[in-house]
Amino acid sequence: MVDELLLWTLEDLGEDDFGTFKWYLDKENLDGVEPIPKSKLECANRTKTVSQMTRSYVEETAMKVAVEILRKMRNMNAAEKLTKKYAEMNRAALSLLLLLCCCCFTSSCFTSSCRLDVGSGRECDRRSESLRLNSHIEPNHQ
Repeated sequence: MVDELLLWTLEDLGEDDFGTFKWYLDKENLDGVEPIPKSKLECANRTKTVSQMTRSYVEETAMKVAVEILRKMRNMNAAEKLTKKYAEMNRAALSLLLLLCCCCFTSSCFTSSCRLDVGSGRECDRRSESLRLNSHIEPNHQ
């Protein structure tokens, strides 16, 4: 999913801005994060650039690097849009995990074939609470 967010962002850039984005990728953008060597980006189109980013960095770092580059390019709109979409994606993933956790350890399980093994019901409740607090998601217990 991160690769799709990055690709959508790069597809919104014009050719000159895309070239500038790639130019920044071989520079140090974040402390402790190695730049991608210029030789791996020279002939890369948008999809290959995204592939190289996700091969070089873990997903969160790839997103942070992309946002930092967009800010350096003074493309605040794209940086904000990417940040917002990434946050929405993370909230959706947490919601799904919360749903699965609650589904498997409450009497309101949606399906009898639900067999997610995450420990005891009490442990699930603690995880659900932690997820809720960290993601501002209210559980829907019935």
